[in-house]
Amino acid sequence: MGKKYVKDIMAENVLMINENAAIAEAVKLMHEKKVSSLIVNCSGDKPFGIVTRKDIIKALLVNGTKPGQAVSRIMSSPLIIATPNLRIKDAAALTERFKIRRLPIIAHGKLVGIVSTSDIFRHLAERMLKQTKKGKP
Repeated sequence: MGKKYVKDIMAENVLMINENAAIAEAVKLMHEKKVSSLIVNCSGDKPFGIVTRKDIIKALLVNGTKPGQAVSRIMSSPLIIATPNLRIKDAAALTERFKIRRLPIIAHGKLVGIVSTSDIFRHLAERMLKQTKKGKP
């Protein structure tokens, strides 16, 4: 029946940035790696926040935050997380319930991936296309 779990659709190469890194460093890393978010970790390498393009734009342009300030000042925390064996439909429900667009995936206390609402939508679209090709409405 196709992919059913977030481990089947998650991106595995998730970039992290230290909580004390400057917002300017986050902007540079996001630009260089062409990503729209970074997981924020503390000194123990434990993920505990997320910073997105939207967070940065709001902080710098709307709130007047200085680029040299730490990303921990503008990150979203605590993280809403999931495990690799969470069903995709349940991940979709989590993103809707908490009004988030990215869901970090944690296994054995470590960040192993991330699922976005775009990943969920892409999966849904692929399933629908397959069903249409099989003649199912």
